[in-house]
Amino acid sequence: MMSEMKMITASELRADIKKGLHGVYLFCGPEEYMISAYTDMVRQSVTGGDETAQTFSVLSIDCSKEQGGSGQPEHGELLMYASTLPMLTERKLITVTGTDFSALSGSSLDSFCSLCDSLAEFEYLAVIFIADEDELDTSSLPRRPSVAMRRLSEHLGFVFFERQTPAKLAAWCAKHLRAYGISARPELCRMLCERCGGSMRIIASETDKLGAYLRYRGSSELTADDIIACCPVADAEEGPFAMSNAILSFDREGMMRVYFDLKDRRVRPEMILSQISAVWCDLAVISALASSGRTRSQISSELGMHEFRVGKYLDALGRMRDGAPERAIGLLLDADTAIKQSGGDQYVILEQMIAGLCRC
Repeated sequence: MMSEMKMITASELRADIKKGLHGVYLFCGPEEYMISAYTDMVRQSVTGGDETAQTFSVLSIDCSKEQGGSGQPEHGELLMYASTLPMLTERKLITVTGTDFSALSGSSLDSFCSLCDSLAEFEYLAVIFIADEDELDTSSLPRRPSVAMRRLSEHLGFVFFERQTPAKLAAWCAKHLRAYGISARPELCRMLCERCGGSMRIIASETDKLGAYLRYRGSSELTADDIIACCPVADAEEGPFAMSNAILSFDREGMMRVYFDLKDRRVRPEMILSQISAVWCDLAVISALASSGRTRSQISSELGMHEFRVGKYLDALGRMRDGAPERAIGLLLDADTAIKQSGGDQYVILEQMIAGLCRC
């Protein structure tokens, strides 16, 4: 009978962080907010919040192919950094994103496990590999781990962050509000969580907003009217439609709101760019077809797009200045090139591009 896979619970991880985390860990699972929160918790414990210490004691590596990497960490680079003693702090932290765990098998899996064993020998060092659901299929966890996952769990601390149940989300929401001195009935916490689409990232943002709003008003209890007034209905899956609707209705604030929501949820810059590009490319194609004399129904038939949707694009084109789609596509191409060549903050490139699109 196959032995049960070793997994570390969130409470065990918290205890290890308090004692001073060291060793090699893999953070994975569908609850991205918790992954981010625990990574920040480790970073804080290492640096004590000192930005200067972070410069010397924290290294973040992205080995994804989108960032020009191979999808696998450079073993020599990791070991070289690991071997240098900490400066200004007692411990060091390395976070690694972009590892394609699905590609690990045979000799490459053996080599990765050997790397983990070598890194674990440095008592002052914590290494956290962070895997999203494209890089590691966690759909079988926690009950049916693959052979590769079992093997990995023998060489690193495997922390799986499950999506929280509605009851746990509501309790977590109430706890956040209590930090602001706000009480909230359970049914109102459930209402707030539902309006946030069950996303912990959005719930955290909305409870912070509500807490500040109610404190400013001098209120100590949450009401349904407060939620309706302050928290728009959010759906973590409606990003592409929300963005296209904002563009087509010339809603600049709406476009920025959708963008920052995607950014907060750590959607990659190239994916956000793809969503925006799709709308403007459709606008350019529909503009060309309309200029050639095609009717709404003919455009709908040629593009396989619902006629109502075509109508929204035509209405938007009718309110745009001549050449707007072409100018927008120029901005999008420039942003695409800049993102692929940039070594800096790619979200800044997107924000500059969006500002330009608003002037098209």
